Amino acid sequence: MDVVINITELSQKQTKKEMQRIELEQKILDYIKTTYKAEYKGFLYVEQNGDVYTLILGIPSYMARTFITAEKSNDEEFLKFAYEELRTRNYVRQDVYKVVRTHGETEY
Repeated sequence: MDVVINITELSQKQTKKEMQRIELEQKILDYIKTTYKAEYKGFLYVEQNGDVYTLILGIPSYMARTFITAEKSNDEEFLKFAYEELRTRNYVRQDVYKVVRTHGETEY
């Protein structure tokens, strides 16, 4: 019976941690939406290992991600840090290019 209780407690802790991670991610998405007036649809994930938080963004691409890591004592301090990083470093930006192909001779 003790084993079942311990497994249940562990499961509840994992669920709480997962909910906390989802809340942090949603707050960061909301910040991006209000600051840049755009909705970010790319890869975004928050990891926490003790006091070390890592925000992983799929920028410039999902294969070459950006990692923003900080050692903070609580979620609010990490969010302040992440907001400042997103604001000052301009990770979330949109570049639009027009590519025109021509069918002519190519010189090398």
